[in-house]
Amino acid sequence: ATARKFKFDAVLPPSTTQSELFEATNLPALIRRTLSGFNLTAMAYGQTGSGKTHTMEGPPGDAGVTPRVVAGLFAEIARAKEVGELSRAEVTCSFVQLYNEQLLDLLSNSDDAVRAAGDNRTGSLGKGRGFQLGLPVRWSKRKGFYAQGLSHFPVASAAEAMGLFRNGIQRRGGAGPRKKA
Repeated sequence: ATARKFKFDAVLPPSTTQSELFEATNLPALIRRTLSGFNLTAMAYGQTGSGKTHTMEGPPGDAGVTPRVVAGLFAEIARAKEVGELSRAEVTCSFVQLYNEQLLDLLSNSDDAVRAAGDNRTGSLGKGRGFQLGLPVRWSKRKGFYAQGLSHFPVASAAEAMGLFRNGIQRRGGAGPRKKA
């Protein structure tokens, strides 16, 4: 078999703190670029038990990537407004999960998107919460790639955005840490 070579920008040891991870991934600079019109997606990918939830949410008392990005974005908006670089900003939130090759909208309340499941049945939205139809991924010249039908919620503060994040976490499927006995 032919040996494969992989190139990484960084490999961080298990002792890396959430703060060190945030800085090492250059997220503060990427957050600043969003105010210039760039999109930012922070995601975790890996097998069950590999640390995605720990990385994105953080352990109690030590915020992970998501809360740090949200707080950083609203702090950067406030800074840019204060120095006159920005007069107004609109922030919207969506929360998707790729689960069993289906793209799921974790903030959708649409009856069209969610089918009921029995109380004892585990569905893509968790035990007794139903199954969600996967969102189709589309492409257009105007939008680029997008998830058709994805919910978008306007938010005015980091606290409001984190409230949506917590709601989405409650609807997440799979065998996450909260579901292990």
